[in-house]
Amino acid sequence: MSNSLIEIRDGAFGYDGEAAVTGVTLTVEAGQALALIGSNGSGKSTILRAIAGLLEPISGALLFSGGPRTNETAMLIGYLPQAETYDATFPVTLRQAVEMGRYRRLSWWRRMRQVDRVAVSAALAVTDLADVASTVFANLSGGQQKRAILARALANQPKILLLDEPFNGLDKPNRDSLTRTLVRLKNSGAAVILTTHDLDLARDVCDTAALLNDGKVEAFGPVAETLTMKNLGKVFPSIELDSDASTVILSSHHGH
Repeated sequence: MSNSLIEIRDGAFGYDGEAAVTGVTLTVEAGQALALIGSNGSGKSTILRAIAGLLEPISGALLFSGGPRTNETAMLIGYLPQAETYDATFPVTLRQAVEMGRYRRLSWWRRMRQVDRVAVSAALAVTDLADVASTVFANLSGGQQKRAILARALANQPKILLLDEPFNGLDKPNRDSLTRTLVRLKNSGAAVILTTHDLDLARDVCDTAALLNDGKVEAFGPVAETLTMKNLGKVFPSIELDSDASTVILSSHHGH
């Protein structure tokens, strides 16, 4: 049995039976973070959706702790897509919004137990939002609202967290807070997979990186060995990088 919390072996994923990304082989251990880096349409979001269970593999193997996906596995995954839809004017406090993340674990009448309240408080603490827990959701800043959506996912106590461009649009204070949150999650033993165009972020948060190019994995391994000028030049041939390769590569991030 594999020691990896997530393992993909020669996976192909796509839509309506047509592969958008092929030949994906990568692993993520508990307590590790993986950055998926590539241009628009390279397959980053498609891989996240497959791990989240929104897409079935076209071919290859997608394993969780060495076995296939199960209902129990699904409960361990938290997924934040690029465009999270929510009604910011809904008259609930931040804590009440985060409590919604526990609903899958509650009885049909959704009565919060002590264990649920503790999980919600922990999610607020790890996202640096405990001091504004009683604030009406609509009165939070945009960055706080984005972190609140993450806290809602964390309230379900996932062991695998998937984030699609989580830092997009955040100012520096919210970026710093989210960076601290992801490091704390890794230290707690969670596996984190995120897509990003920011090489500094990948270096600050992630242990491993996968460079995707035209629907294939160009390179995968430890961040320092993967995010080299040679590899980056293959994936982004028309992008001028600083000598330390720390430039934010793209501001546009939509696509697969």
